[in-house]
Amino acid sequence: MRSHAGNGVDQPSVSPKIITIMRNPLERSWSSYKYNYHDPLLNNLRKKDSRLSDEWYKKNKIFSFEELVTAELKLLKECLAPGAVGERVTRMVYGTKDWAAPVFEDREAKGLPGIVALDESCYGKRVSAIVPRRQWQDLVEDQPDKEIDVKNLHLVQSLVGRSIYVFPLDWWYALYPRKDLHVVCSEDLRYRASETMANVSDFLGLPFFDFTNITSAGVYNSGTHTGYDKVTEWDKTLYVPDDIPISDELRKEYMDLVNPYNERLFQLTGQRCDWYEE
Repeated sequence: MRSHAGNGVDQPSVSPKIITIMRNPLERSWSSYKYNYHDPLLNNLRKKDSRLSDEWYKKNKIFSFEELVTAELKLLKECLAPGAVGERVTRMVYGTKDWAAPVFEDREAKGLPGIVALDESCYGKRVSAIVPRRQWQDLVEDQPDKEIDVKNLHLVQSLVGRSIYVFPLDWWYALYPRKDLHVVCSEDLRYRASETMANVSDFLGLPFFDFTNITSAGVYNSGTHTGYDKVTEWDKTLYVPDDIPISDELRKEYMDLVNPYNERLFQLTGQRCDWYEE
């Protein structure tokens, strides 16, 4: 017997070992924008007409990172306000389920913030033939020649939301034993790779192994995208955390939204990542 919960929670009869890797939220949002929206859309546009330049496509056919983040931040501020749609819809969908009802009751008894199943509660369904999500309605109406209805829309809609890691982890820490949950900060994989992998191995109950030779050789799936099965030497990896096209004002707005959730995340997991911004 298995019962499915929001944000990827699947409650089995025997608890699995769950490892969560947490990346700098803004970096993750930018990476998702590039990987799930900008790059695949640009490639498709090139195939349709290779005579036009990439710069023309970026200006006339592709929404910018700032535009999509601004639209989503507006939506999330409304949806995630205390007692607002996020909490109400989550309770409506899951509150009467036998496995979930105790989670709501326990959080209320402890005075904890309402639990949220983000995808189900905030983003909604298609608005019309040309507006795939309500958060983009103004963008589509103001710039009808640009394209937003792309593959993996569920990832593009939540560039910011999927960087708020506490939402799925609230569920996981409520439903699974803490001993079966392990979190890794992404910078630990880069700067303390051997120690981090040893901790993961120990969490999984594997025999001791010295990862030094492996981790010193390089990294898989680096920013240079040389392939999931190929090693990129450390000095050839692309790592430019500050090279994100976002204004100081929007960066502050982004961090003002996610930082309280980051603090909740660190309190929940007992681990604080280096990317937290005061």
